[in-house]
Amino acid sequence: MTKNKNPWGNSFSSVWQYNVPPARPSFAELVLYSKHLQEIQNNLKEKAKILILGSTPEFRDWAFEKNVESTVVDYNKENYRALNRFMHHQDINESFIESNWLQINIKERFDLAVADHAVGVLKREDVSIFLKNVADALKKNGIFITKQYFCFKMSYKNLEELFKSYYEKLPYENILEATMNGLISFEAMDTGNFSFKDVFTKLKKLYSDKIIKAEDFKKFSDLGWENINFKLFIPTEVEWKKLINQYFEVLSIERTDDIYAETMPIYFLKKK
Repeated sequence: MTKNKNPWGNSFSSVWQYNVPPARPSFAELVLYSKHLQEIQNNLKEKAKILILGSTPEFRDWAFEKNVESTVVDYNKENYRALNRFMHHQDINESFIESNWLQINIKERFDLAVADHAVGVLKREDVSIFLKNVADALKKNGIFITKQYFCFKMSYKNLEELFKSYYEKLPYENILEATMNGLISFEAMDTGNFSFKDVFTKLKKLYSDKIIKAEDFKKFSDLGWENINFKLFIPTEVEWKKLINQYFEVLSIERTDDIYAETMPIYFLKKK
C-alpha cells in the first residue's frame, strides 16, 4: 500500500455508489458500533476520539452524527476528497492524515479505532505491522472494531451451483449481498487471495452461459472489478485469531441480521 498509489485503480471513487454491504458498512453494523461507542463515551469526561482507517463515508458521517472527534488516515488525499461526495454531511470538522497504514506516526492517542475489511488491502506479511500500529495509536484499554472476511467450506461444487441456488432460494435478496461470501470462499480458499479480475472473468462466463441474469451481471460490472489490479488478502479464521491475539484481547465477536453476517463477523478488540 504505497503512499500515493491507488491499488483500486482510477475507478475506485466512481464505483463506490454501486457497492453494497458487505463491501461497505451496513446500517445494522453501525448500530452495533454505536452501542459500543456509547459504552466508551459513558466512561469519558470529554468527547471520544476516534481513528478512522480509510476514507469510508459511512464511518465519517457516523462519527459526525455521534459528535466525537475523528481523525481519518488514508494513503491518498485524492481518494479522501473523492469519497466526500458520497457523504451525507459536507464540510464536517474532522482531521485528515495522509499516510500508509504501515508507517503511521501519530502522537495523539485514540479511544476507538474503526475499519472495514482493512486487512484485505494489505499483504499477508504486513498485517501484523498494521495491527501493531493500530494498537500503538490507541489509549490504554482502547478499542478496535473491524469487520473481517473469512473463507468457509461451501456445499456448492462450483460458482454455477452457487448462483443457481441464489435464484432458487434467495431471488428477493440483492445478489451482491447474497453471493459475496460464496464468491470469496471459492476464489480465496486455497491461496488466501481474491482476484477481482479473475472472478469477474468467471462471472462473465456465467452470464454468457445464461446462469446469471443480465440485470444482475450489470450489478457486478458496475463495481469495476475488471479494472482492479490487486488481490484482496483473505485470512482463515485461525490465521486471523493468531494475528489479533498478538496485540488485542477479543471482547466479543458479533453479527448483525445481514444475510452475509455469519461468515463476516464484527470483532470488538481491546488493546493489550
